[in-house]
Amino acid sequence: MVALIVAGPEVFFVRQMSAHLLHIMLGLFALGFLFLFTGFEKLMLMSFAACGVLCVFIKNESNGELIYPKDNFTEKIAVCHINLSNVYEREAMVEQLNNTDVDLISFQELTPEWASFLNVSLSKNYPHSYQAVRIDPFGKGFYSRYPIRVIDTLSAAYAFDLAVEVIKNTQNYYLISTYLTPSLNGNGITLARNQMKNINHFVVDHPRKTIVMGEFNMVYWSDEISRFREATHLRNSRKDVIPASLRVPFDHVFYSGDLQCVALKDMMLSRKERIGIFSAFQQNLEPSRNLNKNH
Repeated sequence: MVALIVAGPEVFFVRQMSAHLLHIMLGLFALGFLFLFTGFEKLMLMSFAACGVLCVFIKNESNGELIYPKDNFTEKIAVCHINLSNVYEREAMVEQLNNTDVDLISFQELTPEWASFLNVSLSKNYPHSYQAVRIDPFGKGFYSRYPIRVIDTLSAAYAFDLAVEVIKNTQNYYLISTYLTPSLNGNGITLARNQMKNINHFVVDHPRKTIVMGEFNMVYWSDEISRFREATHLRNSRKDVIPASLRVPFDHVFYSGDLQCVALKDMMLSRKERIGIFSAFQQNLEPSRNLNKNH
């Protein structure tokens, strides 16, 4: 089972099993203690060894910094991604956003009934906005405290991923909002790979101060995301995932090496209502030293 997760083929069964890697890892850890108390030493060692392999595997795919970097007093940008299909309390979401120091909000699954509500609720604090309203999950919107400019539409025929430029004071940032086609069958896997290929091309052409965020519909230790990050040299904002439920988050934030992630947290409206992810970045003053450190 561990061998399939770490180095198995990218088939649907392995994908489903890999999505529950954290729970499998904790299960192996608990199983090791069970074998310890019952005197099965070889099985105990095997369980702990398998658990250790999964620990190393997931840590290699996570953010490699032990702690978040200290404030280096450079320009910072705070962004958040919210999937509107997860929001059931609209007013509570708006209140939290207005009380949070967020420079740019990326909304996904933006439908017509959400569009007018967001314009009324957020226009005061976020005067710059762009909406691509759709009736499918690929609708997107940006609300920003600073000027934004849509510079590209990726995979427009079927996915409509958006690339925008944000101008905060004297710094320009490139942000990509994506919703990968769910990999439920061979066609979905092909479309998702094409989306990632198009994002890859954009990142290669815009390697400075680039942030890619959105619903990837796969865990960040999946083979596709590993290859994507290796090709783009993007880093993972997540240091870990706490398995509080059987559902592992599929939304991720990746960023270029000239930035440092100084904060990341899940956005919660209640203990059970997770609506998105928040991340903040500052300039990396030592990009050359950290360039090859845990892409």
